Amino acid sequence: MKNFITLLIVGLSTSNLSFANDLQAKSEITETINRFMQKVDQKKFDEVEQSFTKDATSVSVFGGQPIETKTAKVIVDGWRQGLTPVKAVHHQVSNFLTQVEGKKARTAFYGMATWFRPENANPVTWFVGDYEAELIKVGKDWKISKLDYNNKFVNPPLTPSK
Repeated sequence: MKNFITLLIVGLSTSNLSFANDLQAKSEITETINRFMQKVDQKKFDEVEQSFTKDATSVSVFGGQPIETKTAKVIVDGWRQGLTPVKAVHHQVSNFLTQVEGKKARTAFYGMATWFRPENANPVTWFVGDYEAELIKVGKDWKISKLDYNNKFVNPPLTPSK
């Protein structure tokens, strides 16, 4: 009986430790995505690039054909070009569903971005969609190795900045 109780306690401790590690990893991943989005909003593009692995990929779907981009530099250069003329950018993300397997993780979440372009007739544009990301633990940090965006709608429809 003593051996059974010892085995039960050790088993519970191991299970609790695994559960705690999983919760910690999920918290770190959510914070990684939140910090990443804040860096995009602040247009700190060099820091945004550091959030990715070098060989990261991205697929964006805006109602038509998917736009696939390879490498962190190409992804971020596209954002740098597209977001620099926008006066203010604000992302909000929520509803994270995350699976962790060792040093790899997948997370799905909702996202909404707001652009403010005062020179346009409709100065505020909302983008609403969902994301899927894959992350890899590199040292003590989680890095994004894949970031896919599926746009649900843009309101009002995009028009070029003046």
